[in-house]
Amino acid sequence: MNARNFPHSLFALDRLFESLGDIAQETLKGGGFPFHDVIKVDDNSFRLVFALAGYTEEEIELQQEGNKLTVAATKVVATPDANYLHRGITKSAFSRAFKLPPYSVVDKAELKNGLLTIDIKVEVPEEQRPRKIEILTKKSADAEEEPSGE
Repeated sequence: MNARNFPHSLFALDRLFESLGDIAQETLKGGGFPFHDVIKVDDNSFRLVFALAGYTEEEIELQQEGNKLTVAATKVVATPDANYLHRGITKSAFSRAFKLPPYSVVDKAELKNGLLTIDIKVEVPEEQRPRKIEILTKKSADAEEEPSGE
């Protein structure tokens, strides 16, 4: 289903889908490391899942500034006494920035089994949500002016 044809319940949903496309484009620009998924959870939330095997919570930093989310890790120093015959597990420093949809907030972040899961919700303020506006006619305007019979 095309995001432009999706029935909206909130004003910012079209921007949510556009921003998810932006996130996918950022993956292509950044070479894909660290590997990650973008998952639509429901109409108002999505999840980013990063494959970060071997990283600890202390080595990972998340920062949201407005509509920008940055996921970064400090460089991990290899075990000095290890005698590697092959080094295939990458644990290098990285920084990835993502443009989030308007009104996005990081709901929670969890590192479990080498996967960093970031839940993001779109919380449109009440004053920004669609509202129905009544159209007055001459008949309804006259009815409001009539005395209530007190």
